Amino acid sequence: MTFTLPVLTQQPVKPSCVRGTVPTSTGLTIVSQQGGVTCYTFNDANAYKGVFLSGTDLQQAINAQGGKATLQGARLSIDLPGLTTDGGDLNALFTKDGTPYYAAATVVGTLRTPLPMTLKDFKAPQVQIGNLKLQLGQPGTNVGRAFYNPLALHLVSRLLSQDDATPLRTVSGGWFAAAPGETPQGPAHVVQTDLPKGEVVMLVTKRAGNAFMADTAEVQAGGSVRLQSEAKNIRFVNDPAQLGPYASGGQINALLVQISNTPLNELPSAIFLPKQATSSAR
Repeated sequence: MTFTLPVLTQQPVKPSCVRGTVPTSTGLTIVSQQGGVTCYTFNDANAYKGVFLSGTDLQQAINAQGGKATLQGARLSIDLPGLTTDGGDLNALFTKDGTPYYAAATVVGTLRTPLPMTLKDFKAPQVQIGNLKLQLGQPGTNVGRAFYNPLALHLVSRLLSQDDATPLRTVSGGWFAAAPGETPQGPAHVVQTDLPKGEVVMLVTKRAGNAFMADTAEVQAGGSVRLQSEAKNIRFVNDPAQLGPYASGGQINALLVQISNTPLNELPSAIFLPKQATSSAR
């Protein structure tokens, strides 16, 4: 049985507050200043978009399948045979109408289990852990990149066989995540694969240190997949150790990974080379 979890794609626009230095970014609107505390909102509506799950819905779905999910205020703990959340309980990102909500990618990315965990489908993703099956969104939902791109950092950790506590990070502004139903902007690489339509592919490149960039997309009919990257010229490799900092000009090494229908603990085995050795953005 598959449990469908409704998704929220817009969190409430609530001010963020800081004490001390007044934010000066042009992307912010100051809404109040009092007693040394400044509260502001983001001008970009996309800052509030994403894929969010109700704690109540998660609790019901997990409890209905023999597990135990407990809500205590804004904290969610999950306990299934062999399944826990890495780092302990999850803290809600926000509440709406008294219900706590959690980022879907954070929930999935922090689950740890010896049971096979797989993802499938792009627009309305499905998560399967043993006999537990969860679908994010009703049929017809389109939350592909908005779910998979924020999950990418957890997936990169698995590729590198590193614990999620390792300080991997994204490049500021470098993740080509789009709001639900939107197409991200930036250099596009159309890559030809042998994969069937509907599989989900991730493209990964690396900057200096532990800064990575990634994009995800669905394979189309004929095996083609359109992925975004900051790099205009890339060379495909099949070993994470071959990823490296951006050079000045030339081609940058990149990984392609089939992240759908692959047990996440076997993700390195899903690295593949496409039909072309290199790609130049269109």
